[in-house]
Amino acid sequence: MLIRKSQTLDEILSSGKKNISSGDLFSSTVNRQVALYQCFWTKRDDGIRLPLFVVADSIEFETLFADVSTFYQNISPLSAYVNVCSEEVASQLFLESKKNPTPAKLDDKKLRLDIALILGEAVTDTFLLQKNIVAANIGYAVCTQTLAASIARATTLYPKVKRSDISERWALARRLTNQEEVGEAAKFVAYFSENFSGENSYRSSITSRFLHDEVSESELSEYFVNAFDLRVEATKIKEVYNARMSVFNSVVEKVYQSNELSEVKSACIAYFCNKILPGTMNHVTSLKAHAEKYPDVVFWYMVFGCLSSEFDYRSSMSGICLKLARDILKPFSIEERPTCDVSVDELSIISRVAMKASVLKPKAHRTVVVSLLPGVDVELSIGIPEAVKKTNSDMVEVDSIDSQKIKSLLFDALDLLSKNKYSKGKSSKYTNKNDGGN
Repeated sequence: MLIRKSQTLDEILSSGKKNISSGDLFSSTVNRQVALYQCFWTKRDDGIRLPLFVVADSIEFETLFADVSTFYQNISPLSAYVNVCSEEVASQLFLESKKNPTPAKLDDKKLRLDIALILGEAVTDTFLLQKNIVAANIGYAVCTQTLAASIARATTLYPKVKRSDISERWALARRLTNQEEVGEAAKFVAYFSENFSGENSYRSSITSRFLHDEVSESELSEYFVNAFDLRVEATKIKEVYNARMSVFNSVVEKVYQSNELSEVKSACIAYFCNKILPGTMNHVTSLKAHAEKYPDVVFWYMVFGCLSSEFDYRSSMSGICLKLARDILKPFSIEERPTCDVSVDELSIISRVAMKASVLKPKAHRTVVVSLLPGVDVELSIGIPEAVKKTNSDMVEVDSIDSQKIKSLLFDALDLLSKNKYSKGKSSKYTNKNDGGN
C-alpha cells in the first residue's frame, strides 16, 4: 500500500536545492498559484527520496515537467525516477489498495494474437520497403520497437486502455525522436487490434466477423472454398507436402481473378499459405510478391499461423516469440521505480529546447528508452532532424560538384605533364643527335 499526499513541487523535492536565477526575462514578481500534485510514497526509504507516483492531468504535466527542467535540472527528466500518470491510468493500478491486485489469468488467445501482430508489423514494414527479409535481419530488437508490442504490453497491464491512445503516444514518441513517418503496417495493427478487442464494432466482411469470434475458422475456410472455387485445392494442400507450393500458386491465381473484397482475398491467400506448413511461419517470403497489392496479407498469415494448434510460442522462430511473450507478460509492481530514460509526456516538453544527452542521460549512445505509460517502455534510436538531413543532403551535392571539378583539374594536370614529358624527351633526343653529328 502506498501513502497518498497532496504536495507542491517544493514539498516533493524538499531535499533538493532550488537553483533560481533572478533577473532574466522570464522572472516574475507576481505571486502565482502553486500547483498541488497527488503523490504516492512508499513506506520504506529506497534512497531516492521521491514519490513513486505523481498523478496529474495534462495541464499539470506541462507545469510540472517545465518547472523541474528549469529549477531542478539535476533530477530532470523526473519521469526517470517517478511514474507520472493520469487519474485514469492510476485507477487501474490500485495505488491505495491494501493488498496487491490479483494478477489476471493468462489469456492464451490474446497472447498468440499479440505475437502475431508484432511479427506481422515487423515483416510487413520490411516487405513494403522492398527489403530482403534475410538481409533486413528481422529479430527481437526490431519487434520490440513496433506499435503492436507497445499495445500488447499496455493492454496486458491496463485492460481498459484504448488502443488508439497507445497508438497516439507511440507515434508521438517516434516523432519526438525524429524517426521515419509511421508506415502502412502500423495502421493495420490498429485495425486488427481494435477488432480483436471489440473496440471496433463495425463488421464489414466475414473476415472481420472472424476477428470478432463470430465466425469459426472452419466456417471461414468453407467460405473461401465456395467464394473462390477452391474445393480441389483445399483437398490437395492436405496431401503430399512437395506439391503444396504449386497448389498454393493455383489458389493465388484464382483469388486474383475474383471480385471479392480485398480484405477477404488477402485473408484467403494467407490462410492457404499457412496450410503449406501450419504454425511455422516458414513460408512468409512467399507473400512478399503480394504485399504491395494486399498489404495486410502478412498480418493474416501471422494470425492464422499463431492460432494454429501446431504453433508453440515457446519454441517458435528460434526463441523470438518466447522473448516477446516474456516482455508482454512480465510482472509490474507499483512499488518499483521506472526503468526508462524519460516519459513521452516529459520528452515533449524537453524537446522544445534541445534533446541533449546531458539532459536525457540515456542508457545507450543515441538511443532513448521512452515510457508510454508506467511499465510500458519502447526503446528508440534518436534520428537526425529533417533540417539537418536537408543540410547534409545539400552538402553532399556540393561535395559531389567539387569532386567533379577536382577530377577535371587533375586530368588537365596529368595531360599537361604528359605533353611536357613528351616535349622534353623529343627535344633531348634531337639535341643529342645533333651533338653526335659534330
